[in-house]
Amino acid sequence: PEKEEFEYMSPYVHIVSEGRDYVAEHYAWESAGYFWEKNDVNEIINSCIAAGSDNKAVSDAVTYVVNSGTDSYEQRYENYKKTLGAYDSIVGTAIFE
Repeated sequence: PEKEEFEYMSPYVHIVSEGRDYVAEHYAWESAGYFWEKNDVNEIINSCIAAGSDNKAVSDAVTYVVNSGTDSYEQRYENYKKTLGAYDSIVGTAIFE
């Protein structure tokens, strides 16, 4: 693109960040669901489980898809375990052993 095209568009660049913020505020679940489906996260989880992977490997596989550049794999796994624990206490049965 030509420099003039960039200069022409510069007053409108804010639209992208405003759109991002609007989606985050009004459509967080929908956008998360779209991302989950678009990236076949359920299939990744099912493949890990079918391969006999432990919960840590499942958590790491999902973390890699959602945010591969993070250094918080351990924290995400701890959050995952807390979530499973909360589910277990509400429902009264473990999802995974």
